[in-house]
Amino acid sequence: MGHGLRRRCREGVLAGRILLNYVVWGNGSVSARLWNAIRSDDWAIPHVSLSSLGEIVVWARPDEFPPRNMQTSKGLRALGYNVRIGV
Repeated sequence: MGHGLRRRCREGVLAGRILLNYVVWGNGSVSARLWNAIRSDDWAIPHVSLSSLGEIVVWARPDEFPPRNMQTSKGLRALGYNVRIGV
């Protein structure tokens, strides 16, 4: 990676934009990018969590990663879809 995002953290917005662009649109698997975004010294920004980044991915790319949480599962169940709730 080598982007040195940690060094740019002080620049705030720039670091956030770079991180989000990488997580949402970068190369490779989303799961690997999410892991890098929270664990890699090159990408991690303090206090940015896996769940926050995951939410951003599913809302930015809903056709590929449909948003699912307890509320959407309940809604799908109410519409007659056979989905598991609380898994």
